[in-house]
Amino acid sequence: MSLPPSEIPQGAIRFNTDSQKLEFYAQGEWWVMSTDTPNLGRGVESTPGPRGVFPGGRNASNTMTDDMDYINISSTGDAQDFGDLLTDSFEAGAVSSSTRGVKFGGRVFPGSQYQDNLEAYTFASTGSIADIEDLRTATVFSCGASNETRGLIMGGLIHSSYGGSWSGGWNNIDYITIASFGESIEFGDLSFDHPGGMNQASSPTRGIFAGGFAPHNGSPGAPGAPALITTKIQFVTIPTLGNSSSFGDLTSLTSYTSGAGNSVRGIYAGNGDTPQTTIEVINISSGGNGVKFGDLEASRYAMAAVSSPTRVAWGGAHSYSNDISYIEIATEGNAVDFGNLTSNRGFQSGCSNAHGGL
Repeated sequence: MSLPPSEIPQGAIRFNTDSQKLEFYAQGEWWVMSTDTPNLGRGVESTPGPRGVFPGGRNASNTMTDDMDYINISSTGDAQDFGDLLTDSFEAGAVSSSTRGVKFGGRVFPGSQYQDNLEAYTFASTGSIADIEDLRTATVFSCGASNETRGLIMGGLIHSSYGGSWSGGWNNIDYITIASFGESIEFGDLSFDHPGGMNQASSPTRGIFAGGFAPHNGSPGAPGAPALITTKIQFVTIPTLGNSSSFGDLTSLTSYTSGAGNSVRGIYAGNGDTPQTTIEVINISSGGNGVKFGDLEASRYAMAAVSSPTRVAWGGAHSYSNDISYIEIATEGNAVDFGNLTSNRGFQSGCSNAHGGL
């Protein structure tokens, strides 16, 4: 039986079947036990268990936030405060290694200023955020895929000012070296023209991104100017520079979807075109169309997704919810309650130190 965090004694030890490692409970968190010589006698290394971080977002009052929450993906319960971004931000993306997360792009009000900054944080150290450089172009609705070394920043939208025409889609794919400081570098191009509102899943060699919309003579959803939605799934080979290739299709036109997974399966949920509950799954290594996995508890989109080798968890929503729900990746079925974020919000980013690309 799983104990709630408040009842776990300090110093407890468990075997985590997700990571196949021994863990030690201290300061409200499970930590991986180290056998490295420098750590002998101390018992733990500075690497937490599967941790998901949710940076930024906006609330029902259209107020941006710099809040960052985190959860331990292998348990259940409410999110805790991680720290603050350097700037308020929503509609941003994120990539991560097993030790470091990087939030990129997004926008802020007033004036709907698009952001080009890269902000990095260490999963084991709450409250420590650094500006590590800039994107080549300020974007929103970009999505990221990553392995242990490289983070890919794919697509997005660019425009001059809030309320004006969208300048168009950013079909470029850029990359960063996650452990380093430096500006993003060109990787290749998307092979289709619906670069906004996509989402992703990763293995160590592949980044898979699905759905999305293209601007159509104005802001997506504006009267007389609907967004152009797609079912397309594309992939890139993360270690090799180049353009994206066709992978398959989702079961329906999808935007603002939220994706994550392990190294074998990619899981996608949420739809901003026609809000729905459907969760879809793909096999990352083989290619092909998405198939139904299960359902969310309610129609949601603009969530943030984080994952471990066995779970995907989604936090927040377009309706400015604080709900967190999750599924077990190996078993088709419906999402169930995990806990709550520290505040109601949506359009935030998410990443973890145990996703499928690691």
